[in-house]
Amino acid sequence: MPFRELGVNVRTANRLNAMSRHGDFSHAYAFSGSEALAFEAAREFVKAAYCVGSSERPCGECLPCRKIAHGNHEDVIYVTADGGSIKVAHIEELQSKLRNKPFSASRVAAIIREADKMTPQSQNKLLKTLEEPAPGYIIALATENHERLLKTILSRCVLVKVEPEARQTDGETDAKAAALIEMIGNARPYIEITKQLESAAPDKESSLALLEALERAVHALALSHARAGGGAEGGKADGEEASKRSGGAAANVKLAKAAPKLVSLIEETSRDLSYNVSNKYAMRNLVLRVVDLLEAGG
Repeated sequence: MPFRELGVNVRTANRLNAMSRHGDFSHAYAFSGSEALAFEAAREFVKAAYCVGSSERPCGECLPCRKIAHGNHEDVIYVTADGGSIKVAHIEELQSKLRNKPFSASRVAAIIREADKMTPQSQNKLLKTLEEPAPGYIIALATENHERLLKTILSRCVLVKVEPEARQTDGETDAKAAALIEMIGNARPYIEITKQLESAAPDKESSLALLEALERAVHALALSHARAGGGAEGGKADGEEASKRSGGAAANVKLAKAAPKLVSLIEETSRDLSYNVSNKYAMRNLVLRVVDLLEAGG
């Protein structure tokens, strides 16, 4: 399928198109995103490397595309975790296969799913292959968290952050996010904030949507504060209006100054949810850490 139909945002789709358009592929890529989406992006990218269709690549209709979609292309190797990890033996087997000549195409490709589950020994074993790349192969690592990969591995890969399409959130979700921001900024009791949070986001899907709304609200607050501090009259008006909506200038200043750290905490909570951490635990932990951050002065 074309990259734009993969469920990624426009920026990710455009980058994948640009990287595959001219057929000049690097020897190693790391696709970082949610487990399923990172794997899909890696597989579609490998499709583009083999695609012989005349339309946009990957076309999804030619024989190589269909073989890869069904997991039976002779020259595409899949490596998956066994018992929760990818062991040295898996990498040794991969290296042996990479030394073989392609059966039906001009290159051999390998997709390592859940690459962050490689043991340190496995990663060091793979590093030898990445350090001395032979012509005619592509290694695609699909990972939920590229930070778990060795820096020496990442330095030899083209890193692609696979970002999903923005969720369609309604005004109600944004209103819930604004209410939470106001409660946090005004230092409402922890138990009161968590009660409001659990009401606003009772499950994983609603929590992820709320986290995105919270991140937008924090960005908007920081932008309004920056404009107000810049001296422009319009910016001051925006900052004053934001202050009224979120519980006063003092609370807004504290939140705006802490915005980078707040966004980092929100993104970390989203990752925790993607790793199937308990929804209630992840969201309560977020509130606790945000409260501690603000009490410490941001």
